[in-house]
Amino acid sequence: MNDVPTARVSGLGHVFPDGVVALDAIDLDIDRGLTALIGSNGSGKSTLLRILAGSLVPSRGTVNVLGLDATRSSRSLRAHIAYLTQRPALDPEMSGAETLELFAVLYGVPSAQRKSRIAQLAEDFALVDHLSRPVANYSGGLQQRLHLAVGLVHQPQLLLLDEPTTSLDPAARSMVWEVLGKCHEQGQPQSAVVATHDLAEAEKNCQTIVLLHGGKILALGSPAEVIAAHARWRMEVEFSSVSPDSASLQETLSALEEVTHFSMRGRRASFDLADATPDQMRQTTEHVLALLSEHALAVVGFHLQPPSLLGAYFNLTGQVLEDVPPQAGGARQTRGAGRHHRRNR
Repeated sequence: MNDVPTARVSGLGHVFPDGVVALDAIDLDIDRGLTALIGSNGSGKSTLLRILAGSLVPSRGTVNVLGLDATRSSRSLRAHIAYLTQRPALDPEMSGAETLELFAVLYGVPSAQRKSRIAQLAEDFALVDHLSRPVANYSGGLQQRLHLAVGLVHQPQLLLLDEPTTSLDPAARSMVWEVLGKCHEQGQPQSAVVATHDLAEAEKNCQTIVLLHGGKILALGSPAEVIAAHARWRMEVEFSSVSPDSASLQETLSALEEVTHFSMRGRRASFDLADATPDQMRQTTEHVLALLSEHALAVVGFHLQPPSLLGAYFNLTGQVLEDVPPQAGGARQTRGAGRHHRRNR
């Protein structure tokens, strides 16, 4: 087994000319498989991708990519990596086939291999029926799939993607992640780094999570490891009206051993619950609802969300990540007329 990482950065830091610190002395190994960079805008994700691609020289630290110093060997690296920016830079007047052919030539794919390579990519990315059409007529999802195919036409060892699913509808998002998963299964490329806000898909598809915040790494590991270390069951409650005494309610709930964190805003409250068995979770839920009733708060609905990457992100940063699609999972319950309505998602 090859234990040498695809990329390694040590003491990596970058400060832009205006004094903004984009990365602050980070150490990171990029191994085989899919790695997700998650973080808010300005957290350092795009800067890290540009440095790994050799298109930006860092202010300090070392960057080794595929055995080469990325700060000195950017030209040599280009034949072995693909760096795709957030929005596809495709000529709208060219057809899909012409686009793939052009980039195959630019990347130096031998002429004897171009036809078969393009045909295979078209099949893998479900583009066969669209190759003759001009790119201007492609949907956003089709353009993104063509963009990914372009990045893989020279069979790079490392694929770097900056927000590949931004502005795509849910179906197109799923298609992009499905394609990335298929690439991982086939081992081509051997490593991919994806900067994303799509936490549910990153949790499901990526082998490694890197949570960046303020240019620092706050969490690193498999999705299961990050979630286990930083996420809890969460209960979200909606009231019929604002609490007349939220300070007293917060003091009461914060004293509960079962509640590790509590916040309230207007008619909504969120509780992070301590690790527990399903029976203990049910008892905790009933206890919390009883206390809310004692404070004259009529609960119109509540939602139990299992530990997730979204929860871990919130607990580590205190923020809700922008552009996060709704997550599956959890149970939605509504109170009313003496009965409970439960919906599994």
